[in-house]
Amino acid sequence: MYVAAVVTEQSNSNLVQVVNNKMMALMKRLATPSAALTCARSLKAGPLLTWSVVNFVQRNQNSLSTNSYSTTSTTENEQCERVSENDTVSPEFVNRNPRNLEKMALAYKDKGWYKSHPRKEYWHKLFVKKTSRHVSAWVEHVNGHIPVKASTEEWAIKKHLYSTTDVVARRNLGRVLAQRCLEAGIEYMVCGLDTEELKGEGNKAFYDAMVGSGVTFEEPKPINDFVAKKDYLPENI
Repeated sequence: MYVAAVVTEQSNSNLVQVVNNKMMALMKRLATPSAALTCARSLKAGPLLTWSVVNFVQRNQNSLSTNSYSTTSTTENEQCERVSENDTVSPEFVNRNPRNLEKMALAYKDKGWYKSHPRKEYWHKLFVKKTSRHVSAWVEHVNGHIPVKASTEEWAIKKHLYSTTDVVARRNLGRVLAQRCLEAGIEYMVCGLDTEELKGEGNKAFYDAMVGSGVTFEEPKPINDFVAKKDYLPENI
């Protein structure tokens, strides 16, 4: 529209020159002659303007293509110029998030045999241990690693408690452990407390505190469990 507006204000004598100048700037901006020609035709101008545009494209197509390619290559060279050692991209990728496959439900779970005990069909499991003086809780990975733990033996927790073993202590311990789990990226886990243990007032307060803080005691089902299982021991052979 800008080209058409300028052309209408000029006389017919210098119409071709104006079109050439405007189309040169337009085609350099669009970088390709075909795109500039399409833009010029979309102006719906008169026959003289259309003929001038087509004639200009035919006469300057080679030079414009060369200029556009040279500009692109120069820009690429500038972008690829190495500034420091940090600009070097390593050909090997190392996944620094060990929970990546678990979050995508792609990691396998060790199901073991049907009657094996204790069951290992989980990624993370919660354990709680109570002694006569303190209460400790931790989240254990299936490989035995403990990424998160909390205990009333810690001074940062103990200094805020009247007692280190009562119901209030367990409720606050659950809040602290839940916050640490979420900060570590562990949102789902299996609860190691059975039904009988959850009937106790202290364990129930600890369980409710973790659930209320955003922890879910149920892990997502792995994607490979949705695949049809093979029968390796068919009855009819």
